[in-house]
Amino acid sequence: MPLDPTAAKQHVGVLTEEIVAQLSLSLNPGPIYMGRGNFKHISRRHPEMYQAYLDDIPLVLANPDYIGVNPKQGGVEFIKKLAGNHLVAVRASARGTLYARSIYDVGETRLLKTLAEGNLVRYQEGAISIEVEVAP
Repeated sequence: MPLDPTAAKQHVGVLTEEIVAQLSLSLNPGPIYMGRGNFKHISRRHPEMYQAYLDDIPLVLANPDYIGVNPKQGGVEFIKKLAGNHLVAVRASARGTLYARSIYDVGETRLLKTLAEGNLVRYQEGAISIEVEVAP
């Protein structure tokens, strides 16, 4: 279903317990939304992405290839390899509500650099690990 830029607030994804654990986030798991201000920001700052890939935001959030924390802004980054490396930036509001703030393309060089710096990791579904000792 296409996103509606006129909606006051709509649900576009979920920050899962798995991602919170994998990235050791201080954020609580929960729904991710987009509001009119988010749509406006994307249409102004990233018009090509807005036109071509806006409706891919739920896909990127639901099935990322890479996840990480932006070291400057503290937001969570979800990256999915589609026609390019589409990054969806998620940040919490002052009240703790999670919003998808932007979508833009990340070049392969930046992707590799961010991976090497440790600010981005390959997403591993089911990454919550529970260690179990097995008696010999």
